[in-house]
Amino acid sequence: MNIIEKIQTKIEENCDTPFEIRYSLKNNLYDIDFISGGSAMPVCDVFFEYLNQNGVVEQIENLNFYSEDEGINGTNHWDLAKLADKPKNIFKNLKKLIFPLNTNNHNRMIITGNDDYEEKGVIGQVIRKMPVLEYLQIPSAPASNFFEAQTPIKHLSIQTGFAHQNFIENLARTNSLEHLETLEFWDYSEFYMESYQQYCTSVDAYIQLFGSTHLPKLRKITLYNTLLNQENQQKLQSLPLYLQLENFLVINQS
Repeated sequence: MNIIEKIQTKIEENCDTPFEIRYSLKNNLYDIDFISGGSAMPVCDVFFEYLNQNGVVEQIENLNFYSEDEGINGTNHWDLAKLADKPKNIFKNLKKLIFPLNTNNHNRMIITGNDDYEEKGVIGQVIRKMPVLEYLQIPSAPASNFFEAQTPIKHLSIQTGFAHQNFIENLARTNSLEHLETLEFWDYSEFYMESYQQYCTSVDAYIQLFGSTHLPKLRKITLYNTLLNQENQQKLQSLPLYLQLENFLVINQS
């Protein structure tokens, strides 16, 4: 029995939630898929704890999370608070981190920090553990602390979740993502809520972003479910960031 199989056995002994771990090993680095058969918590906590205890975290290059459309009160949350408490740079070889995005889910998937609904800066804390991270996909927008330190991230796929946390404004001002090449961003998408537009990113925020000049490698932007109409989009096309792009696409709810 190898170390991953031992971890799987330990989790089975300590958690009732059904799950599966798929993995491959190349050049002494793991690609791991963690699939929760129920809601994301609490099995995620147990998984991270045993990874840490057995020193496997230092040997992971790609880490992908999946879960069934299960949850409580319409929410399926991945609480990363315990991971945020781990030592800095503990995932020293991790290049890709993927959490599931929301498509037609009944239960909204979100990232939280010791809370049922709020992110509370936990994403920014977690990426400090990942000094070579290049690819990040998450179903919640990170707080401002996400931008406080330089990161080698090249690709960002971010859904707003329950709050955009001024992500676009913060991205417009940051100098910490100079390696960013592609951005996918889903604005607030709780369309069933009355006046949901008030929770969306403002048009002015997108204008700020496209007026910025400190994302030198950014070449592709795809925006979903925004307040940008055709006139707004045409205005963006005259701004500095647009002029460096190779591909720009806005896909709004019809």
